[in-house]
This record gives sequence, structure tokens and C-alpha cells, in this order.
Amino acid sequence: MRTDLEGEVRNQRDKIAGDLRALEAVIKQISNELSATSAAAPLSGPPEVGPTPFVATAPEVAPVEVVEEVVAIYGRSAEEPVPVQEEVVPEEAVALPTGSLLEQAMLTVLNDAIEGGRVDLYLQPIVVLPERKLRYYEGYTRLRTSDDEIVMPRDYLPVAETAGLMPIVDNVLLVKSVQLLRKLRSDSRVKGVFCNISVQSLLDRDFFPELVEFMEENSGLSESLVFEVSQPAILGLTRGELAALDTLGALGYGFSLDHVGDLDVDFAGLRDRAFRFVKIDATTFLRGMKEKGAALPGSDMKGYREAFDLKLIIEKVEDEADVAKLLDYGVELAQGYLFGEPKAMSPQLVRELDDADAA
Repeated sequence: MRTDLEGEVRNQRDKIAGDLRALEAVIKQISNELSATSAAAPLSGPPEVGPTPFVATAPEVAPVEVVEEVVAIYGRSAEEPVPVQEEVVPEEAVALPTGSLLEQAMLTVLNDAIEGGRVDLYLQPIVVLPERKLRYYEGYTRLRTSDDEIVMPRDYLPVAETAGLMPIVDNVLLVKSVQLLRKLRSDSRVKGVFCNISVQSLLDRDFFPELVEFMEENSGLSESLVFEVSQPAILGLTRGELAALDTLGALGYGFSLDHVGDLDVDFAGLRDRAFRFVKIDATTFLRGMKEKGAALPGSDMKGYREAFDLKLIIEKVEDEADVAKLLDYGVELAQGYLFGEPKAMSPQLVRELDDADAA
């Protein structure tokens, strides 16, 4: 089985490499055509996002063949299996050239998905060790084209951030996460949902007041809904910007620190800002703590975090041998494709969860 998995991963990597070469060729072709047509009108910039959270005005539509090229490169059939470690940090995503036809085409795909209600919530389990029982979900958003092809976050996030559309995407994520939490039984094994939310959304002057109002209306879920933010995104925030986090914390909501690249962290400061969880990827936790600046080895990290009321979650767990080591270190919460890949929220998924809770 391991040999088959490794072969599948190699095949996926070869496919991605081929897609990137195709993308490079398309970009060069477009660049040559634009240079030869100097009289052509300049491309319009990103659309302005109005105050209505679910409405986005599309820019001048890119040629159909360019949109199809983007879907061919970035789209994935809804029936096609998702490769291991598909979720990546936005800053590692392949950014399209600003103002390029491909960027315009992806923006068209993004706006079309928003207006068509095809921004979907995907859920990946976070389990309790050693039983591997479901305890939390982490929520992600993915787009569906009109042909039901999936566009992954790594492909559309750079364009959404540049165009200022992240508040709209995050709005969908939050609303659907709240809907899920409301559907769960009071004795459900799922104790909460982690929502990946962009710091851009927290700082948006139009979106944030609406977010606070929505969270106030759903304050009964404050123990169940966790805002997940990345360490790189919050390191450069000013005191005023950090006040946005404090506002949500004052309403009773908690945070999870994700994509931790520097373990020389003020854990007391995190606790005081309503952080309840810290995530570390399995490779770092088991083999790279010193390189990341950790003052303690992994074997002591869990107890040290708990001294600051922070729960440790080890993510990207893909190997059974790593699970044995995590158990030796007393790790209780883990996440990764070994325990389950992200699945689209659907009535069937909710029914399966209800049946499991009732068993």
C-alpha cells in the first residue's frame, strides 16, 4: 500500500510539473501577443467590492478560451481524488502575473462561482489519539465551476486576495460553518469547527463590523467555532489591527495559530489574546523543533503548552510510524490525510455524523 501511495504522489507531482510548464507556455504566448499589439486597450483592474457580502461585480470578461485554459490547468473534477497534502499556505501558491489574461480569467471563474453559489465548505477531521475518534473539523473553501470542476484554494487565493474578495469567501465559510454547528446534536462527538479566515477579512472596514454582528447573533456557538489564523499573517499586525482579534475574543470566541514557522513564541501572549490551540506539522514536531527555534523538544512541548491553557494539535500526519511517536510524546489531537481527507459538507455527511453519534 505504501508503494502504491508513493507512486500516486509521484504521478501527481509529475502532473503538477506538466501543468506548470503548460501555464508558462501560455503566459509567454500571451506576453508576445500583447507586445505585438501595442495599440490594444489596457486591461481593467480588479473589481471594486461593494458592501453587500455576497455580491461581486466581475471585471471585463476575459476571452472564453483563456477562461477554459485556466479551468483546464487549475480545475479538478469533483470525482477525481484529492492528492495528499493538497492544502498549502497561500504564500506558497503559484501566483499569476498581475494584470495578465490568466489572472483576469481566474477572477472571472471566482466571481462566477460566488454569484452562482458554488463556494463550498470542505471539512477535514481532527481526531483524538489513540482512539482516532472525531473531535473537531477544520473548514476550507473550494470553488466549483459551472461544469462541477473543483478549483483548489492554492489556485484562487492569490487572485482573491489581490482583488479584495477574501471577505466574501470567508463570509461563506463562516455562514456554512455556523449552519453545520446548528445541525449537530447537543451530544455530538464534534465539539467544534476551525475556520480558516484571512487576516485581510479581519481588517476589512466593510466586512468586520458585519462579522462582529454575525458573531454576536451566534454567541451561543462561541465555544464551538474557532478562528484559525496563520502565524506569518499576524506577525506584522499593528496594535490597532490586533484589536480586531481582541474584539472577537471578548465575544467568547477563540483562535488557533496555524502554519507555525517560528517556535520561539510568546505563549502567554497568545493565551491573553484568546488563543486556545497551536498547530505544528508532524515533520517539524518530530524532527525539526530545534531548527524552528523551540526551547523544548517535542516530548516536553505538550505539557509546556498546557501550562498556558493551549492545546497542541499535530497536523499533516501521514505515516503510521509517526502516530506511534506522537503517542510516546503524549499528543492527544492530530490531523492529516491518514485520518481523513477533506470532504464537502453535504446532507449525507451530516446524516453519517448523526448516525455515528447515535451509535
